[in-house]
Amino acid sequence: MANCVEVLSDDDAPSTSGGFKSADGEDCPICAECYTSEGDHVPHSTRCGHVFCAACIKKWLRQSKTCPICKKRCTKKDLRRMYVQNLHCVDTSLVATLRQEVERHKRIAAERKEQHLKAAAERDECIRENKRLKLELASLTNSVARGTILCAPQQAAASNAICAMPPPPGSRMPSCSRPLLSEGQQRVNGGSPYLREYCTESRGALCFDMSGEQATLLLPSQPGPWLADAWMIRQISMIAPQSEGQIHLPGRGPVRDVRLSPSAQRLCVAIDKRIRVVSMTSGHEIVQKELAFPVLSCAWEAENMVYAGLAVGRVSAFDLRMPSGPLQELSSPRRQGLTSLACMHTGEVRALVAANSQSTYLWDLPLQDAAAASEPHVVCTVAGTIESVAVDQGTATLAVSVRPCGPQGTAIHKLYNYHARAQWTVGQLLPWHSPSILAPVSAS
Repeated sequence: MANCVEVLSDDDAPSTSGGFKSADGEDCPICAECYTSEGDHVPHSTRCGHVFCAACIKKWLRQSKTCPICKKRCTKKDLRRMYVQNLHCVDTSLVATLRQEVERHKRIAAERKEQHLKAAAERDECIRENKRLKLELASLTNSVARGTILCAPQQAAASNAICAMPPPPGSRMPSCSRPLLSEGQQRVNGGSPYLREYCTESRGALCFDMSGEQATLLLPSQPGPWLADAWMIRQISMIAPQSEGQIHLPGRGPVRDVRLSPSAQRLCVAIDKRIRVVSMTSGHEIVQKELAFPVLSCAWEAENMVYAGLAVGRVSAFDLRMPSGPLQELSSPRRQGLTSLACMHTGEVRALVAANSQSTYLWDLPLQDAAAASEPHVVCTVAGTIESVAVDQGTATLAVSVRPCGPQGTAIHKLYNYHARAQWTVGQLLPWHSPSILAPVSAS
């Protein structure tokens, strides 16, 4: 512990020149530091009687051989160490402790300020969310009051929910309602035998997808005729269609297919010669894969596994976690564009279904090795045009929608049930306007 020394004298003489303090004062006239009993600031007296600290006067005499105050000749040999009787010692460790305490209080104040700013930001966010929810609640309340939203008693039975929404500007409603429900479903629907359709127009739409859990329709559209190459995805709620979201897509070219991931967090878009994966929460593009041929269709197998159907009759499989090219490529028997894809993964069945305009093919995929697949099996070949294929994961049922060639023909849906590898049983052939209700195909 260093001690600060204060030299006291009976008569404090005034300074003789240069405005210096008295040499017998509390501080060194050169460095203005207090004297100490040890170290560099030990008081030393010159031949002329002036007092300085040891370090300062020795450094001074190396440059000048005179006293700093009276300018009399002085050398290092003339210096004498002073041993004073009255000493005032200051504990410098207390100063260090006080400085640490000041720094601690500064840190605490900074942390409290940061917490205050964070709390203020969270409060503002809560206020905005509260206002948004109030507006949404008011809109839904008005819709219920007008009777424009009808739903089944059980919200979980979303497939049996009947929604009737007023058309937004630019949309159209059908001129009639058709009795499409059986007596049992009429009881579930509160006695109403009618399904009321909600139709909307979308410029340039060639495909769509739906999220059953969120009751959201995903529909590609062009903003307007002045932006012929720009595309966006409209998010239309089937419960509250007044609140419509939009996801603007980068790049140019027609959107051939859109598919929602199993978690409903990502959207795969087939556009031109690329597949683009877009986040449903932020609307930003996550990853894109470029291919050598136009992409006509796409499908998800898992959250990171995407298939792309090409215009040359091939299917490319991509793992979104890998920046490289496709993991594998599957070729159909004909070099015809694959306009629809569907993945089946239930139990011990893992298969990929692809369709062009006349035929539907199936590849058996191994459960462990994703890089190998069997030769394609022909599920069906039709005389008309295959519009789309869809798979029910729970019953391993495949639905093929066919539009006949003739102008008077009626659209047909063919149902197939998957029994074993490459073994299918054809189900009911249902016309589009049939009043019957689709039932799962039996295994027999």
